[in-house]
Amino acid sequence: MEKYKYLKFDQLEDDASVFVKHTLGLVNLQSIGALSVTSYDVPKIKKSSLSRVLVEALRIIHRQNNYIESLEGQAQKLKSEVIVNQGAVIDLQKVMLEANRQQLTDLQANVVASVEDTVKNEMKLYSDAAKTGTKNSGVLLDKKTLTSVVHDVVSEEDRSRNIMIFGLTEQDNEQINDRVSQVLLELGEKPKVESTRIGGTHSKDAKTSTRPVKVTVSNSTIVRQILSAARALRNSEHYKGVFISPDRSIEQRSQHKELVLELKRRMEDDPDKKHYIKGGQLCSVDKK
Repeated sequence: MEKYKYLKFDQLEDDASVFVKHTLGLVNLQSIGALSVTSYDVPKIKKSSLSRVLVEALRIIHRQNNYIESLEGQAQKLKSEVIVNQGAVIDLQKVMLEANRQQLTDLQANVVASVEDTVKNEMKLYSDAAKTGTKNSGVLLDKKTLTSVVHDVVSEEDRSRNIMIFGLTEQDNEQINDRVSQVLLELGEKPKVESTRIGGTHSKDAKTSTRPVKVTVSNSTIVRQILSAARALRNSEHYKGVFISPDRSIEQRSQHKELVLELKRRMEDDPDKKHYIKGGQLCSVDKK
């Protein structure tokens, strides 16, 4: 349809150019600027010739008017489509704002619930201490304890939106967000990421191990999806040496390290079984 309109316009332009050239040629003129009211008031121009010129001029003007009306209709249609698209964009923005509000509400609920649980535990310790007459003041629920609890809960919530990537080779002037996005794309994930290398400044002359990458996404659901698919990197042509883990606290890293050591010990002591870590627990099953 659009191609037809362009062709129609080109034909109309060509017809008008031919008409102007022919009409000027009747009185040996080269341009419209040379015309005057007496240009065609010469004996050799017959009335029949002028009549044909007038008829052709009216036809061209009529076609031009029709084309202009068509363009006006198309412009109105495009304007309507723009208005509809603007409405769709506004609706999408509302959905995104609502999603962000829901994420904030969920975060607040998680913090409150975690703080309440910890406060209950602290109160129970306080009550038990009062009953037994212990002198251990460390169990008393004071402002410092409550502040520490809130800090720990918020930190845990922040880590729930993070993953750690190990084994991603370092490059000079690397665009780390782009490189991380390529790794996650290998898993079929396309989240918006904020990434940074953890550790000191990398030196290409130093024979040091590759620094890990800390990656932050918008919510913990995306983190779970990435961790669930992370095993697929083992079969990747480009990233088989890269692996992904949760962003663990110092205490969690220590516990995980102990689990890994125990896993290695079991694999050596009982090679006939399959040993693995799941949900922070060491599991062993018979090999199929």
